[in-house]
Amino acid sequence: MKLQKTKVDGLFILEYKPFKDLRGKLMKPFTTNYFSGTELNLDIKETWFTNSNKDVIRGMHLQVGEMACHE
Repeated sequence: MKLQKTKVDGLFILEYKPFKDLRGKLMKPFTTNYFSGTELNLDIKETWFTNSNKDVIRGMHLQVGEMACHE
């Protein structure tokens, strides 16, 4: 991902390239590690977006407890 400043104070453009394969697109635009050390003070653990092609079924999972987030 690329973080680009703008002329407007506090406004940034976030550019990222999605991962593409036969199933569709997978994008991971936000993670905690990406924003650490930047001017953006965000507490986002992780975010994913998918855009699946026709006839593709994707599964998701949720992990809780002490092993849910490794930082």
